[in-house]
Amino acid sequence: MAIKVKEGRPGTGGRQRRTPWWQGVLMVVGVLAGLFALAVGGRWLAVVVAPWLYLLADGDHARLVAILMTLWALLPLGCFGVWRVHRRAGRVWGWVAAAALSPLALFLWGTVPGRNNNGRLSRSLNDAVGGGLADTGEVFVTVALAGLFGAFGLALLSGFVLGPRVTRTRVAIAVLVAVVAWAGTGVLITRVVGDTEPRGSWLEQTAEQVRGGDEGLTGGFRVGLDTSVLEVVDCDEAAEALRLDGDVPELEGCRQALLVSATGRHGEGAERRSSGSLVAVVLQTRTEGQLEDLDEALDGVELVAGAGLPEPPGQTLATKASRALSLVIAAEDTGDIPLPAEGAGLRPLTRALAYVHIGTATGFYLAPPDETPASGGPA
Repeated sequence: MAIKVKEGRPGTGGRQRRTPWWQGVLMVVGVLAGLFALAVGGRWLAVVVAPWLYLLADGDHARLVAILMTLWALLPLGCFGVWRVHRRAGRVWGWVAAAALSPLALFLWGTVPGRNNNGRLSRSLNDAVGGGLADTGEVFVTVALAGLFGAFGLALLSGFVLGPRVTRTRVAIAVLVAVVAWAGTGVLITRVVGDTEPRGSWLEQTAEQVRGGDEGLTGGFRVGLDTSVLEVVDCDEAAEALRLDGDVPELEGCRQALLVSATGRHGEGAERRSSGSLVAVVLQTRTEGQLEDLDEALDGVELVAGAGLPEPPGQTLATKASRALSLVIAAEDTGDIPLPAEGAGLRPLTRALAYVHIGTATGFYLAPPDETPASGGPA
């Protein structure tokens, strides 16, 4: 008669050793802690990287959507590459490839909102990029949701196109379908979140608003400026109208500039009168750090006749328009005509220019109060 022997681990006498309960608790706690660390790390990395992607896109939502859609497309391709490295080069190189891909995966994971997020992630990303009123954070969140569900949908679609027999023709068709569908998704997202103008066009838009005078689309704020010089130029040309210790300054960090020579106007029809003159140079930078450095470097700069601008009518004033990433350098003469009780003439000309420029950059205009004194400084 055969005798059955109960199998077990060596040295256990044929009996299974029971795992202590505390080890199971530690495993659960470890998994939860790991998921929490991934969530926190992803959110942190998203907030850190988002401003750089916004800068790379130059503040243009369409470009930002294209960049983010490309990153989401690279993630599954990267995962496939990690799998191929693992198969061909072994486990060690597979882990190396996974480590190289992990920052991208962590960043993208950090842009995915939770169920009860209630828009907090979108607001955090918007604050991080300094997108003003453009709600750029919503772009990251919308593309993240599209990336999650879109990648899954494209995987099913590609599997349907490939069918049971994989051939080169079917692979080519599947790739073409995936690219067209992914590009179409990007176009749809751009329509949903709304496109914005690149930050490089803010000075041109400011010139258009000032050129429109009182008819400009400035939310009821009458510009009150009639211009004789209104031109967007490069920074070297703008530097000719500036002097620092008697020399032409080096405008490091400057992107482009707007030259303005204008006369202030107020009143209607035959009662329309002059309220002084303004000469200004508006310097634009790419980043707020460059704006701070430029502002510090131009401490005590003088505005002089040059680059097509006339002699400045008064003392040089300089003010940062941080929302527009610009430094407004201007001199104005308020004139001898008493300012009216209401209207654009009540506002200093420098302030009027700064408000138009900031309003253009943020997509909105906030008229300064009517009681602003004539001797007030720039905005």
